[in-house]
Amino acid sequence: SVLLGSPLVAREEAEGCQERLDALKEEKQITVRDTSKRFAFDYVLGTNSSQSEVYSSCVVPLLQSALKGYNSTVLAYGQTGSGKTFTMGSEVKDCVEGHPSAGVLPRLASDLFKSLNSKAKSNKAFKYRVQASYLEIYRERINDLLKPSDDKLAIREDSGRVYVAGLHQQPIESVKELVDCLQKGALSRSTGATKMNSRSSRSHAIFTLQLKQWVEGSSDGEEGQGHYSHEKENKPKENNDTNGKVGQDGDENILKAGMSMCSQLFLVDLAGSERAKKTGASGARLKEGIKINAGLLALGNVISILGDTKRRGNVHIPYRDSKLTRLLQHALGGNSQTLMIACVSPADSSFDETINTLRYASRARNIQNTLTQNVDNEAEEVASLKREVQSLRRALSDALSGRGMYGMESSSSSKSGGLLAAASYVSNMDKAAEQKLRQQITKLTIERDQWRHHAEKATGCSSSSSNDGKKEEEVGNDDEGGDFKIGVGVVAEQAAKISTLEQENEKLRHQVELLVTNAGLDIEAEQQGVTSWDFETANDDQPDEASSTSSSPQAPDATTTAAAT
Repeated sequence: SVLLGSPLVAREEAEGCQERLDALKEEKQITVRDTSKRFAFDYVLGTNSSQSEVYSSCVVPLLQSALKGYNSTVLAYGQTGSGKTFTMGSEVKDCVEGHPSAGVLPRLASDLFKSLNSKAKSNKAFKYRVQASYLEIYRERINDLLKPSDDKLAIREDSGRVYVAGLHQQPIESVKELVDCLQKGALSRSTGATKMNSRSSRSHAIFTLQLKQWVEGSSDGEEGQGHYSHEKENKPKENNDTNGKVGQDGDENILKAGMSMCSQLFLVDLAGSERAKKTGASGARLKEGIKINAGLLALGNVISILGDTKRRGNVHIPYRDSKLTRLLQHALGGNSQTLMIACVSPADSSFDETINTLRYASRARNIQNTLTQNVDNEAEEVASLKREVQSLRRALSDALSGRGMYGMESSSSSKSGGLLAAASYVSNMDKAAEQKLRQQITKLTIERDQWRHHAEKATGCSSSSSNDGKKEEEVGNDDEGGDFKIGVGVVAEQAAKISTLEQENEKLRHQVELLVTNAGLDIEAEQQGVTSWDFETANDDQPDEASSTSSSPQAPDATTTAAAT
């Protein structure tokens, strides 16, 4: 957590307020004058700190983590009028790239695309995709700020992933487009005037960036030094040497060719806690304040439990007490590195609220999350499976031709000697390899059925195709080579199935293409939603269909769905 002290505003100076806080930047502590109270934080920035200093010292490390595949969250908290919206840069006039008063959001947008474009320029195979969403929680109702409507948006959960159903996701391709989204959302956000702030935020706002990075090409390439599943504790680290530079920490070597990486950035501007007596709120403003304080109270209860090692894991965590804590569930106690920027006023007139904010942020500092790098290594696993299948194919081919298991001439040049060697080799295979081959057969069977379905539609002879299909399903169980009955084993039998299914697929594919050509039909629309796998053509030079197996299918690029974590 970081403590940010705002200077006295004109209203407080006019009232003759005096400062009660002292910021000790070197000791990273805040002291309260005329008391013995001291509060320690990871960063302490005084009233003279610039927007650039706040961003480079606190937020840049989180952006670097996001570029490496870790989820990150920046949370601004404090009483109304303490400078949260100004610090985050979510006000319309503050959403200006390069302006000295620009806050966290426009500065982050600029550095994000600078880093991504730099990596894309140095590696043509590197690709990325950025999507943005912007919502507000106004009186416990979720509103879409990028695509406003009267529709009621609801929170859903799917396999542990919490998200807002129907929330608009805006593709972002440049800094300008991202800043435009910020300005559009700021115009739609609920604001109002109180005695403490002429333009007070009346809702909690959450701006989310979903980032996907991948490297195109075969995963057999040598690009990158990928590590697939890496965990670390959410302990803030000092980064005094960054000077606002992002992406200089070796993150370009994380991905290998054919791999992808997804991360999320949550930037939260909370509505300020307030007291009706000081704000002078009444009517609709009073009801807004009640809902704001209720959400912040629920957030405080969650933080108290998560920050207490004795209670965490033993006590129910009330995430569902408010929509705010529900959406921030993973940011607070899940897979996310979270930074709380506590904005306080040093004025003696705000002393009680300031002490509450300091205690709030101090408890949040005790929370430690375990982070998981969101790298998809499916492509690497598929490549490994392909290499293993190819190795098995060569071994069986060599054994059947009597050359031994590794291409060397065996002592017996007869085919029976080769079969015995193959049987011995197969008998030593582990169950994992057998399971992988079974999965290949399943995928090939699905592909065969799909092409058969297209053939039936094209010819209109579904009944005839159905009868033929029954016969074809039995082919994998027939003995294709009489001499091969000697007992090559389970894997050899599966290899025969793969070869047979592969040939059937090829025939059906040609049949469909021919029918389409003759009939002038367009089957591309029919193929939408159908997964096609790329298979190698069976080797006709082999003496037996069981001597070759199909290579593993190329898995489609995996996309990690966006989630609030």
